[in-house]
Amino acid sequence: ELREILDVAAATKLIEKVLPAEPSALEKIRRAYEASRHSGDRDFVQGDENFHDCIIALSGNTRLTSIYADLRNQIRAFRSIASKDQARMNTVYDYHEKIFQGIEKRDLPMTIAAIRRHLQLGLQEALQDIGEDRSEG
Repeated sequence: ELREILDVAAATKLIEKVLPAEPSALEKIRRAYEASRHSGDRDFVQGDENFHDCIIALSGNTRLTSIYADLRNQIRAFRSIASKDQARMNTVYDYHEKIFQGIEKRDLPMTIAAIRRHLQLGLQEALQDIGEDRSEG
């Protein structure tokens, strides 16, 4: 829930304030998106983090960035599990593309919908992983 709040806040600020004032910010997001898409299995976790971190950082809100950094450590464990499943990685890549397209079009509802769906799927998978781990232990 906290991650959704942070991601939506950052995307909102990015689309409504940052991009109109600094259009070059879109190129930074494009590079992070493309790097995450082509990171490969070994660097999936880092590429995923870099994409989301770029959006958060471009919000220009240092407190939001700091809180997000604290969450990143918790999220990393689930990203690591996802990196072992090509179908899950492909889903992540697809949602990164939808998020990027929304930002590129400056379409806030499209971007927020993609963020929310991306995070919902990640949460469902994380809960399944925890459930599987408990049943095995």
